[in-house]
Amino acid sequence: DKNGIVYQAICGGCGGPGAAATAFPTTPGSLSPTNPSSNCNLAALKISFEMGAVVAKATADPNDTGCAPFLVNFKNASTNAKIFTWDFGDGSPTSPLKEPSHTFMTPGVYTVRMVAHNPDACIEYDTSYITIIVDDNMIDADFNFEIIDSCTAPYQVRFTNSSKYGHSGTATFTWDFGDGSPKFVGKNPPVHNYASKGYYSVMLIMSDPDACNSPDTIIKTFSIDSRFLKAASSFPDVICTKAGAILFSNSSTNATSVLWDFGDGTTSTELTPTHLFDTGTYWITLIAFNTSACNTTDTFKQKITVKPGALADFDFDPKIPIENDSTHFTNRSKFARSYLWIFGDGTNSYMEHPSHLFTKTGTFKTCLVAYGPENCNDTLCKMVSAEVVPRIDVPTAFTPNGDGKNDVLYVKGAAVQSFEFSIYNRWGEMVFQSNSMEQGWNGTYKGTPQPMETYAYILKATFINGETYSKRGNITLLE
Repeated sequence: DKNGIVYQAICGGCGGPGAAATAFPTTPGSLSPTNPSSNCNLAALKISFEMGAVVAKATADPNDTGCAPFLVNFKNASTNAKIFTWDFGDGSPTSPLKEPSHTFMTPGVYTVRMVAHNPDACIEYDTSYITIIVDDNMIDADFNFEIIDSCTAPYQVRFTNSSKYGHSGTATFTWDFGDGSPKFVGKNPPVHNYASKGYYSVMLIMSDPDACNSPDTIIKTFSIDSRFLKAASSFPDVICTKAGAILFSNSSTNATSVLWDFGDGTTSTELTPTHLFDTGTYWITLIAFNTSACNTTDTFKQKITVKPGALADFDFDPKIPIENDSTHFTNRSKFARSYLWIFGDGTNSYMEHPSHLFTKTGTFKTCLVAYGPENCNDTLCKMVSAEVVPRIDVPTAFTPNGDGKNDVLYVKGAAVQSFEFSIYNRWGEMVFQSNSMEQGWNGTYKGTPQPMETYAYILKATFINGETYSKRGNITLLE
């Protein structure tokens, strides 16, 4: 029963069929009553009940107060319980574990509830509560430093405490200056002297027994060197006006600001300025500044000469190409001493106003290089179109009389890759041979003028498109 008594049920067949079973209270180990019947068949059944009530008991390990994030291991000392439900009071899911662990992320006060349950117990449920306090009492160690003197030993450094306190508003500080000198205890140390240059790591330890993260430590590293200021720049001694604005490089060391004087009445405070000059000679002055350097200013000076440069320009005609016709170039350059034409088809010219016959159809990037004084050169390129139809022929007559008109017999053609031209007299002697359209016959043979008569020729040619051509004919030499 509910009072913890154990019952024994006895079932017997005494007294014949239909006899009822009789239950007698007994204690463990006692003998069951005996039915005096001569045909008594006995059966006994022992029933045991869970008699006690559920008692819930929970604790926090190692303690119930800590700093976020705060990990708590819960201990369960409940009795007579089979099922557990933990509610941590911070909105997170419940846990069915007997002894869960839980991390509280946000500072605050939380009521943790543990419900212990046993459906077979006389009192099935019991609840235990734990108050968890998550604190935010944090300290933050920090400091600033200023190198007061890095030019002469001992080198002086000032340290300023910028730490943040916790709720208590009090803390102790220990300084290690990283040079083997005795440690200093206090909020702000006096100016510290370092005997030699080099790298130093300074450590500040902040302690507050009431803070969550005590002690808190910070280490800062700095170097002490004798910082001397040096103004420096690099630019050419001579430039051309065609170069336009000049970019001045700044290779100064330890400079925090600069001042440029370009020698023409203008200045700049940019680190790497650009400047446009007229022709002439100028002194460029660069002044570098740094109030923390051992020398607070330094000056760099250099002369620069600006020369007038050539300006390349040209025109050409015709703009719309004419079949197998030369292109005539007009040079409009200024301040130039000489010229180089690059026609874009593998040929060049040094003439001032050349004419050029392109050997194939196409558009050619033709460039004029104008050479000026002090190598102040300039280049201009334009696209020139040509229309060339493969063709070759020989005039039927010429007059090598020295009057400057039709004195030389040339092979004329376009889009010719290679050719061979031979001329013969009436006796079959070859009096002239050429493989170049620039080389013509002047009417002589071995330096002797030939008589006025008709000469035979043989012409063989290969065009740039791969086609071949051959022709035989006569040429008349006239006086």
